[in-house]
Amino acid sequence: MKILENVNFAKLTTIKTGGKIPKVIFCEQLEELKMLQKKLGYIKILGSGSNIIPPDSDIDFPIVKLTGIFNSYSITPIGTDKFRVVAGGGTYISKIATTAAKNGIGGLEPFATFPASTGGAVFMNAGCYGTEIKDLLEWVEFLIESGETVRLEVDNLSFSYRKSIFHTKSYPIVKACFKVYKDPKAYEKINIYKMYRNNTKAYSQGPSAGSIFKNPSKDLSAGYLLDSCNLRGFKIGGAKIAEEHCNVIINTGDAKAKDIILLMQEMWRRVYERFGIKLEPEVELLGINKDIWKAFVQDEGKYSYSCI
Repeated sequence: MKILENVNFAKLTTIKTGGKIPKVIFCEQLEELKMLQKKLGYIKILGSGSNIIPPDSDIDFPIVKLTGIFNSYSITPIGTDKFRVVAGGGTYISKIATTAAKNGIGGLEPFATFPASTGGAVFMNAGCYGTEIKDLLEWVEFLIESGETVRLEVDNLSFSYRKSIFHTKSYPIVKACFKVYKDPKAYEKINIYKMYRNNTKAYSQGPSAGSIFKNPSKDLSAGYLLDSCNLRGFKIGGAKIAEEHCNVIINTGDAKAKDIILLMQEMWRRVYERFGIKLEPEVELLGINKDIWKAFVQDEGKYSYSCI
């Protein structure tokens, strides 16, 4: 176990914002994680930091990063054309997808460009190109308050669009098992997904946290609603809505979490006023950001960040 103190949160997130973290604890072994779970009760695991907006103020709890055994995975054949992938919670899902595809194994290739850990992808039921994590998942192992390891099958994990049981139960995800299959063209598909990703210039304009809001339905995207409100390029402080994709916020270099939250409020407000639709954040709002957002929505957009 390794511990760093007084760490800048911005260094651990893809959007490059946030205050100080009192301690970042790097867990390499399951027993270390169990000990922390028993001692702290609540553990905040941070994966790749690609889907989170931390507050500008310093937080008062430690952040845990999974390393060591949690960054390992295995691929085991089941019969002639099916395979089982078991991955530690800290393993990057893109790494697993790419390795599997290079060996003619498909299923996970939509996630080859997805910047998330296995635990993070399971937590939010990540989705790419029409495939959600739950579609491939067999079971998940996690720790409960007592430090015991529990395994639940996919049908018992309350998956829905960008949600899982782990949104209401803050249990550290230890490992996950995926069902995949033989596909000689899997790597070719990855190249297509990478080409599409590279052509989406919004993600290359600067640091971001990916999609900000969830799609209201399968037939209606948040990006379309925001674009209809003429929000391309709209900017508050150092936070700017991408010109190419209205559901992405870019840190232009000096954005604070306050700028991002204010910009999210303006996005939400315009869609609500025009369409009567209350957009729900896809990004995780940490600390005071979450409280501010909850109050803002309860007051139907009249609330602002500066009220606190």
